[in-house]
Parts: sequence; structure tokens; C-alpha cells
Amino acid sequence: GQTWAIYGQAAGVTEMTEYRVLEAPEDEKPGKVEASKTYEMTPGVAVTYDVGQVHSPKREGETRLVRVLGLASSKIKRTRYEIG
Repeated sequence: GQTWAIYGQAAGVTEMTEYRVLEAPEDEKPGKVEASKTYEMTPGVAVTYDVGQVHSPKREGETRLVRVLGLASSKIKRTRYEIG
């Protein structure tokens, strides 16, 4: 993404996947990624993501997750990726 992020798990479990970018997005064409690491975030775990580090959370059931961003989310342009 365009900014750093910190995720902190307060309750429940979040499965987080980090991706390696294979092709950057261009215009309206989504980029391509492949999963490089998947792990569970449990209460008390916090993880930082640097600018450009692609990641996605998956939650099943009730969770409480805190996300802190370096920019206001309204100023972040989301880019699309697909598994390649």
C-alpha cells in the first residue's frame, strides 16, 4: 500500500497473508501477487507492514483488530491485485 500500517489483535484470531508482488498494477489492470507467508494473529500480537508490503486479513467469527495507518484512509488509493 501507499502507507505503513500496524495491526494489533485484541480478541479472536485473524489469519494474515503477506504477498510478493509479481507484476505491479497498471492503469485499470490489476497487479499480480503470490502468497509468501501466512500466519495467525492472536490476542496480544502486533505486526507492522512497511510501505508497499501487500497483505490481506481473513477473519472467521468475532474478532477485535486495531489498525493504525500512516495516512488517513480517505487519502489512500487502493490498488487491485489478483493471485498470479
